[in-house]
Amino acid sequence: SFASSAGPSSMVTRPRARTAVEELQDEVALLRARHLEHRRSLRQSQIEELRLAEYRAEAQQVMRQLRLQERRLEEACRKRDVSEAHLGDLQQLLFQGEQDLEHEQARIRALHREASGLREACYVPAKLKKESGFLMKMLDHGGGGRLKTRQHLRGLESCSRLYEAVSSHAPALLPLMGRVRTDMEA
Repeated sequence: SFASSAGPSSMVTRPRARTAVEELQDEVALLRARHLEHRRSLRQSQIEELRLAEYRAEAQQVMRQLRLQERRLEEACRKRDVSEAHLGDLQQLLFQGEQDLEHEQARIRALHREASGLREACYVPAKLKKESGFLMKMLDHGGGGRLKTRQHLRGLESCSRLYEAVSSHAPALLPLMGRVRTDMEA
């Protein structure tokens, strides 16, 4: 009341002395704040430890995967090396096969030339025989010409039957059979 009757300029505010209860309340509040901060920090540490454990488990899983991939890579490299060795073997066999093929083709060409030469050698005597046969016919025409003519006709019939048989059983030989038939008819 004295302070209220005096004006503002006359009143000097002095800090009043704190009571023990107030000091204890402040200290309790401070301790509570520290306790809450400590609990928050503890929870944060636990969370970080859980994350660290998860990261560690994940790192271990990644390492296992990495080791598995390394083993697979080593196996793939080993298989590649084996495959390259097989490829080299196959390429060598292919080269050898090509050389053998060329050798056999040259041999076939030589045999073909030889067969053609033999065919020609057989054809020339047949032509000579035909021409000499024609001369003989002319010379024989005098006395027993009918007998020779009948024999010749029977030969032509036999040749025709042979031509038919060759055409049905061995068509590849038709060109040779055609020559024989032509020679017989001439």
